[in-house]
Amino acid sequence: EFIAVPVGEYEIKEVKTPELYQGISEPISFTVEETNKVNFCNIYNDIKVFSVVIDKVNPQGKYIFTDFELLKGSAVVDTFNAGSYRIDLQPGEYTIKELAAPKGYAKAPAFTFTIDTNGVITENADFVEIDDNVITITNKPITLNVSKVDAETMVILKGAELKLSKNDGTYEKVFTTNGEVVTLSDELTPGEYTLEETVAPDGYA
Repeated sequence: EFIAVPVGEYEIKEVKTPELYQGISEPISFTVEETNKVNFCNIYNDIKVFSVVIDKVNPQGKYIFTDFELLKGSAVVDTFNAGSYRIDLQPGEYTIKELAAPKGYAKAPAFTFTIDTNGVITENADFVEIDDNVITITNKPITLNVSKVDAETMVILKGAELKLSKNDGTYEKVFTTNGEVVTLSDELTPGEYTLEETVAPDGYA
């Protein structure tokens, strides 16, 4: 509000910007006429927004694709399928929820990240990395460790032929033990499996 402002040309300069809003860098000019009419437009501050990139990768850094949901509180901001996804977001706290695990990978837990009023992103999930405005989510493969041991000595045996099959018939793998723990991680998906010995090691029933 201006009181008893003399006729003339003036400028308004924003010296302090409201939190969460973008500042106005250039002065706003207006004129006070003899009729006491003030000629200038309303002044609007735009809410701050920051570009955020969300990448979904495997441990080797290769993009993998699955459906995600981005929430602010309980409200869904967007759903997307990463790879790599870019979105403009206002400062605040957000949650990323993976809706389904990619084939062969464990489902990533939901996690929360925060964007402050300067665009700095923070989070505390150990499977997520932040590099400037890029959020990288790494999915770990589903793995199964299998070993065949002597019932008395617990020594790991070699030469046993084993078959792992998924109960719905969508997966089957036959492998032979080598005296060490065998790790299986090729396209395992959640579900029920059966492991059976098809050939016993030499000297064992």
